[in-house]
Amino acid sequence: MKELGEAYSVVQDRVGRTAPDEDYLNSPGWAPVTAIAARLAHVMVTNDLQAATLLHEKVNPGAADHR
Repeated sequence: MKELGEAYSVVQDRVGRTAPDEDYLNSPGWAPVTAIAARLAHVMVTNDLQAATLLHEKVNPGAADHR
């Protein structure tokens, strides 16, 4: 999160806080923002899937044995 915030701040400093979305998207610094956000999203989805799996196994013990 810290890395994403820092990358976003760089873009925001370049284009200005009140700039339209298009200016953010066209900024040369936007590619790193999206790359960092994608990595963060991957981690978050992985964590959610692991939590869902654990919950499913808790609610349905032995279900994994019947695949």
